[in-house]
Amino acid sequence: MRDTRATVLSATAAASDTSLQRPAGVTADGWTEVQRSIHLEQYGVVADGIAEGRYRATDPVQRFEARFDPGGVQLAPPDGKDWEWGLALRAWGRDDALESASATALESRQGRVEFDCGLLRE
Repeated sequence: MRDTRATVLSATAAASDTSLQRPAGVTADGWTEVQRSIHLEQYGVVADGIAEGRYRATDPVQRFEARFDPGGVQLAPPDGKDWEWGLALRAWGRDDALESASATALESRQGRVEFDCGLLRE
């Protein structure tokens, strides 16, 4: 039985390898755009599909997935097994004047997710 996982990892690494030679007849700008599109397809932030206002991004080389929701960000393997790590900002400011950092909305643009916490946007 053939190990397709190794083939997928090799293809992923090759697609993200910026040292690959530009094919004949393709302009330098065109080749840069192709590589950029591949990178965005592999690493871009997309709507999660579970609920509105949730996003996810996958890192195929490191083999983990980041999920973003109003509660923070969680990292885990794409299959959801073995481990999970999360991070959430609960408050911001000084010790004597902390403000709640509950995210009221999430927005994804240009490959990043922003948490809107009222006066704070992270």
